[in-house]
Amino acid sequence: MNASLPSLPPNATNDGNFVQQPFVLITALYNHKSRFYSDNKFVLLINAPVDGMIEATTFVAKSTNGTDHSQQNFALFRAAPPNIVCKWTTYMAVFDSVENPKSLEIGFGSNSVPVEFQLPYLKKRVQVGTCFSPIFFAENWQLVVLAIEIYRHYGIKLQVVYLMSAIDGIFKILKAYKTKDVIQIEQWPSIKLEDQKYNNINLELDWRNQASAHTDCLMKYGYAAEFLIVGDLDDILVPDHGNYYDEFIRNDYRHKKNAVALLYARYTPDDPKYVVNTSRAESLWIHWPFKIKPNTATRLVPSTEGRMLHFRNWHYSDETGNSTDNYMHMNVKNSVLWRSVALNESTVFGTGSQDRFQYM
Repeated sequence: MNASLPSLPPNATNDGNFVQQPFVLITALYNHKSRFYSDNKFVLLINAPVDGMIEATTFVAKSTNGTDHSQQNFALFRAAPPNIVCKWTTYMAVFDSVENPKSLEIGFGSNSVPVEFQLPYLKKRVQVGTCFSPIFFAENWQLVVLAIEIYRHYGIKLQVVYLMSAIDGIFKILKAYKTKDVIQIEQWPSIKLEDQKYNNINLELDWRNQASAHTDCLMKYGYAAEFLIVGDLDDILVPDHGNYYDEFIRNDYRHKKNAVALLYARYTPDDPKYVVNTSRAESLWIHWPFKIKPNTATRLVPSTEGRMLHFRNWHYSDETGNSTDNYMHMNVKNSVLWRSVALNESTVFGTGSQDRFQYM
């Protein structure tokens, strides 16, 4: 992740100077089989500046398996809706590959670089899985355990946790779940460019690059699951019809079997979380899929037919039954350090002077 490709060719500015525009390759994935694409396709997930330059650039991909060789021209397309605030966004690219490639190079003009690529998750096939938004500064172990265990109770055997940072105790909990094959952990570090002349890219991507994480999860786990529940760790979908699969199939059938996603309202209908049919969506956003197959549509599920519970506020009591304050709730407004950090096993957060967050 975060493998930088060569910068685009210099672009002239109004004062006659030239600047190079970087972009960041998040994931390169080879699909031998796919629910969405035809066989033998490479899919790229990229973060880049929002402008017409990168969208107008023709790239070249070369793949080989030692016997067969393929050279494909391709262009990037937007994988997330426009955002008038953020200067960077999410792009994708799709192009043909030789069967079972051994290597991949990507570039433009005479410049190219070797790219490490991944394969989709193939360990097991399930009817329904979950993709959690990236979690950061995670210190509420009760929420982590509650979400994982409720989804386990309703039969989810594939839960994907995108992790930016957490206190050591929660990281140990997550590793224990991973050891038992209850969850998969995808590390989701911040983007860091070596050239310091660029501003902090992470501040120019919406909500901790959340849309990219959701699309990354679809790319990697969409072949393994027919449906993926997409939401935050504190968004818990409760099925009305015994199990998730029966509910999704029933709602899909009710709407002429063309639903790309079932939207479940939380506290307002404007910011739902959703369940996506992995054979009908190419990219995902925070509240609904973005790139979808023709003749499909999102469907809002009435609250009488299903609900997404949002565990926003937590109240605690001590051993005597007296109410205590949530540590995170007390300190978040006083935070002087609110940024993602590279994940490692010794990441620990504590409080320094004036009860402000301090990275140890």
